[in-house]
Amino acid sequence: MKKLLISFTLIIFAVTHMMADNLALRVQAPSMVEVGEEFRIQYSINSTNVSGVSYPDFSGLQVLYGPVVLSSSGSNVVITNGKYTSKTTSTQTFTFTLMAEKAGTIVVKPASVVVNGKTIKSQSIKIQVVNNGNYKGYSNHSQPSKKNQSERPQQVPSGKDVYITSTASSTNVYEQEAILVTYKLYVNSSTQLTSLDNKTPTLDGFQIQEIPQSNNKIPNKEVINGKYYSTLVWKQYLVFPQKTGKLTIPPTTFDGTIAHQNNNMDIIDAMLNGLDAYTEVRKKIVAPAININVSPLPNKPKNFSGAVGTFSISSVISSKDVYSNDAITLKIKLNGTGNLKLIDAPKIDFPKDFETYDSKVNNKFELTNKGLTGVKEFEYIAVPRHAGTYTIPALDFVYFDTSSRTYKTITTESYTINVKKGGKSNNSMSDYTNNQQNVKELAQDIRYIKKDGLSFHNSNCAQSTFWTYVIAYIVALLIFAIVVILWRKRREEHSNLAIVRGHQANKVALKRMKVASKLLTQADKNNFYDEVMRALYGYIADKLNIPQATLNKDNINAKLTDNNVPQELTDQFIKTLNDCEFARYAPGDESQNMENVYNMAINTITQIENRLRINKKSIFNRNKMTVLALAILFSCANCVYAANQGEITQNGTPEKLWENANNLYAKGEYNQASQIYETITKQFGASPEVYYNLGNCYYKQGKIALCILNYERALRFDPSDDDIKANLAFARGKTADKVIPPSEMFFITWWKQLSNTTTISTWMLIALLSFIIMLTCITFYIYSSKTLHRKLSLYTGLFCLILTFLANLCALSQYLVNKNNQYAIITDSAVTVKSSPSETSTDLFVIHEGAKVEIIDKMSKWYEVLLEEGKQGWIAKSTLEEI
Repeated sequence: MKKLLISFTLIIFAVTHMMADNLALRVQAPSMVEVGEEFRIQYSINSTNVSGVSYPDFSGLQVLYGPVVLSSSGSNVVITNGKYTSKTTSTQTFTFTLMAEKAGTIVVKPASVVVNGKTIKSQSIKIQVVNNGNYKGYSNHSQPSKKNQSERPQQVPSGKDVYITSTASSTNVYEQEAILVTYKLYVNSSTQLTSLDNKTPTLDGFQIQEIPQSNNKIPNKEVINGKYYSTLVWKQYLVFPQKTGKLTIPPTTFDGTIAHQNNNMDIIDAMLNGLDAYTEVRKKIVAPAININVSPLPNKPKNFSGAVGTFSISSVISSKDVYSNDAITLKIKLNGTGNLKLIDAPKIDFPKDFETYDSKVNNKFELTNKGLTGVKEFEYIAVPRHAGTYTIPALDFVYFDTSSRTYKTITTESYTINVKKGGKSNNSMSDYTNNQQNVKELAQDIRYIKKDGLSFHNSNCAQSTFWTYVIAYIVALLIFAIVVILWRKRREEHSNLAIVRGHQANKVALKRMKVASKLLTQADKNNFYDEVMRALYGYIADKLNIPQATLNKDNINAKLTDNNVPQELTDQFIKTLNDCEFARYAPGDESQNMENVYNMAINTITQIENRLRINKKSIFNRNKMTVLALAILFSCANCVYAANQGEITQNGTPEKLWENANNLYAKGEYNQASQIYETITKQFGASPEVYYNLGNCYYKQGKIALCILNYERALRFDPSDDDIKANLAFARGKTADKVIPPSEMFFITWWKQLSNTTTISTWMLIALLSFIIMLTCITFYIYSSKTLHRKLSLYTGLFCLILTFLANLCALSQYLVNKNNQYAIITDSAVTVKSSPSETSTDLFVIHEGAKVEIIDKMSKWYEVLLEEGKQGWIAKSTLEEI
């Protein structure tokens, strides 16, 4: 019996040893789970020398956490022939905790590991997922079913434990009627919600505003279907439908982290959760969609203000008795609840003799559960120009009352104004000063149109002037090279003693003849003739560079002939020398002979000097013609440069049209003025002044999108104009979308401000002039002999070099921005941005008229656009107009 027991033990250990040597990747998983139930899949292999682990993608399952990798080891004892031997075995497990999201059959593909260079795969497993309440049992691939109840994983919170409801204050509304959308959170007593996040939903066809919630929310206790729940109003939004028809507030997804009590947690889960009885899992909680039926406002009256809600109105005027040219302030206060943000200033019919200004709007309202509630104040300023009695009629404000579903009219008070002729007292002057304080607030309105400085630009000026710009630089370099060569030649001539003596020969000869003149007066015959001979020989020696050793009449004759001096003049010079020698010893009247010789010598020297200068001028004329030709070429290049820039003031027809349009604008006929401005741009090209005035016309007509479009076009050609910037900023404040562009580094902002200080053409001209000045400074630095001049030339040249580089960089920066970035303005009142160029694609968000977008792609009738805040999508081509 003892031998039999030992044999049986040996067989058991041998089988165990063989199984240990036979490596296999085993998998354990339940065969059936419920929807929303937490369960585990575990892979194990009897080796720790594992590398290259590859897990399946668990398609159809949500991975809550994992893999958790654990390693364990043990010893097997083997008795052979009475000897005990032990062998250590190691096991490595990989555990995933998952959750099934929907019913059905899920097949998990095999996992694989690499052990000692050999790939080992597990078996695929099949898991049946059933709905809650249909759970029939739990089986494990490797364990008996009788243990199922004790080993069944703890179920995570289902849709009955944590959920969010979405409700609307009304699902049948009129256009622009406020709707309160509430998202309410429900959490049962056995579940703890540790965090909950969501993004503001993007609603197609709605304008949305979030109602701030208190940070110290106290949940309520409610009993629903026999269970206790903690309830809390989590989010509330006020939405205003912008379109009619059946609109949908889509399902909203909240990302939550839930700590769920787990009474069946085993040792592995306890280790993973710090021995805590709660398991934290991530869960997506989806609030259901809401369908809203939006009806159009019925039979809108002609004087309908666009206001929807419940309102009251009042008015107050600063004074009824004023002097001419005094300012009157009329304030209209609209109080109530509704779409206050979208209400435009009502039009007041002031007397024609009154000069009026655009109204100033003050908003004092807040978001409440009933909508936008508060006061919207419109302030009007008018100035009567002549004495008399005038009436400001009552204002009829028509709005749609959401409570009675009818249109209602509320009316302000009418005012009779007595305007007196000038000659105010000190008291009235004080009042006028107070009114002036109100007039200063007109800076909040757009600035007036431009009347002077009409110019036209080539839209592709940077491209058309590139080669002209390069040619201008080449011409400047050529002129610099020619100046350097001529200057160097001149310096060489000054350093050549013979050339210097040649230049001063006439001056020296005349000095000697001046001495001879004195000797003539003194009748000093011998010294007189000696001085005349020295003057003649010295002049010809210095002028023609003849050494004294070879100075004779034959050489003089030959040299004068070589210098193209006429033979008659040469013979005259030789004759003068001969007469001077003969007269010295000839008998007769000495004074008469001396005077004849003096006059002949002066005349001969003068004639030869003039003749040699004429010959030299012909050479210099050729050099001057070359310099003149280059100067003309340089001037032409500058003219072409300026012409290509398009900054040429036009006269004639555009000026007349411009003046007519300005007069119409001054009379308040904005529609006709805008038509003339459009005609000017179509016939004569782009003009920042015309675009600016055209933007003002569209602003006066309430066409904010076209107003912003033309301001943007004006700013493109003149980015340094403060009037354009101010009006553009003011017009953008009237748009519905408040876009916040992404932040950028401060030096990028500084660089943009610097490059937009002036136009591209001005930067190019600054660069070219700086380059020319730099070349001039280099020339002075090379050839100047004074230290102070050299220092000034060096520092000025370095400054001009930096300025040339900076100006070219600014011009290039503007050029690249205009070339690479293509912008447009939304012209439709509301545009739905799609995820792809198709009407059936997903609606991403809504943008309104006046919004500026960047076009990043084009496809047929669709444009892909990018907003300044980073959002992008596709919109129809017909909804925008390119800048």
